[in-house]
Amino acid sequence: MSVSSLILGRGDSASAGRVPVHCDDDGNLYIVGAVPAPSGASAPKNKEMAAPGKSLVIKNAQGVLMSVTATNTTAADLYLLLFDAAAVPPDTTVPVDWAVIPAKFAGGLDYGSLGRAFTNGIVAAMSTTMETLTMTGANHLLSARYS
Repeated sequence: MSVSSLILGRGDSASAGRVPVHCDDDGNLYIVGAVPAPSGASAPKNKEMAAPGKSLVIKNAQGVLMSVTATNTTAADLYLLLFDAAAVPPDTTVPVDWAVIPAKFAGGLDYGSLGRAFTNGIVAAMSTTMETLTMTGANHLLSARYS
């Protein structure tokens, strides 16, 4: 059994951060304690819809998404689609990621404290299809945590 540090970063020393880890006798690696934010990173923000809708521009510029949740008030399964864009894209646009939101249920995607990077912006939208955007009616609530 040993305790050490794992160095995380983008390959440059400015973004590197040390994370305490523990390795058990079987070779399994576990993070010990909180993961530090990268150097120069801002604290995560929250964004929610004020009223039911069908999409949410989480950030209209480069950013990192930690998590996004959605409600599905319909009787059919729907899809939460994510786009690397500054504005809601047109129908038939291919998402960068997606999650099934079952009928009469809430769900989402969680990328952990390090998040998922988006170059152009972060947009979430509800769709009736998984492979491409087919916008739903405006009866869903979306919320996100991002930086």
